[in-house]
Amino acid sequence: MLSWRSAGGRRTRRGDRASGGSVGAGRALVCVLAILLSGCVYLSRHTPRGACAHDLGSPLRNFCVVSPGMFWRGAAPGRADAAWLVQHGVGTVASLSPDLRHAFDSARVDPGLERPVLYFQVKFPAIELLTHHRLDDRVAHVLAIIRKEPQPVFVNCRAGVDRTGIVAAAYRVLIQNASRRQAIAEMDAFHSPWDPLNARYIRSLSGARKAKILRDMRRWEHRIRPSGEFECKEGGCRYHALRGSAARGSGAAERKQRTHPDRRGSCSRACVDRREADRPRSLAGGAPARAARGSLRAAAAGNGGSGADARRPAG
Repeated sequence: MLSWRSAGGRRTRRGDRASGGSVGAGRALVCVLAILLSGCVYLSRHTPRGACAHDLGSPLRNFCVVSPGMFWRGAAPGRADAAWLVQHGVGTVASLSPDLRHAFDSARVDPGLERPVLYFQVKFPAIELLTHHRLDDRVAHVLAIIRKEPQPVFVNCRAGVDRTGIVAAAYRVLIQNASRRQAIAEMDAFHSPWDPLNARYIRSLSGARKAKILRDMRRWEHRIRPSGEFECKEGGCRYHALRGSAARGSGAAERKQRTHPDRRGSCSRACVDRREADRPRSLAGGAPARAARGSLRAAAAGNGGSGADARRPAG
């Protein structure tokens, strides 16, 4: 009997494990079906009806004006979409996913139009929407771009729904002081299957977390650097990569190089010129210095000693 019960117990435990595995597989299947059934939001070429009240008549999928003249959002633009953005005066493009250089390089714009467009390729892995790992820092980074770079700033991810939606909702709450409920309602209008998870993050934007993101945003404002710039003129746009302090022309690194010696103890040309200008002429050279040196040599000759002796104090 004991042997039979033991065997039966093992069979029961195996059955429980099998049942648990079936439940897990069932949940995974439900998640997959939810994504497939709502996949139109990622595959559709059109913005969901009623998702945005201010779309400027843009042909760009999931395009919306979050803040007039300051912040636009949307899906990754194609060639015609890039041309539309340039024609309508976009100042900066911040892409959270695909590389947009080809889209803008192949865009055809008004031959009489001349405009530079800054370009940021921002690292923002989609998996972080699920894990929330480093999500606060990603949001702070993009908000700094929106606030400090030439506006309007166009922010996009691949579909213009999830990562872009998180940034737009965070902007509404953290910068415009909109209610979290209102920001979530605006985000939900784009019908992402991940809306419940995204909404949970937006609801958390208060208190210490809100204060930290705003502090991080201000730190980012002093160190953001564009990846490059699209120079749009003569009917097209051409990409130019920008690296380091050259991206901003008068960045902190360049200012430091102008005013401080480098690690080897040497000084930049501008630094040397300024030191020479600040140095008294009696030390830097010129007629007063030559006269002083002549007096020393005469005194030394008169004493029968060297210049060093003449300079040595008596005593």
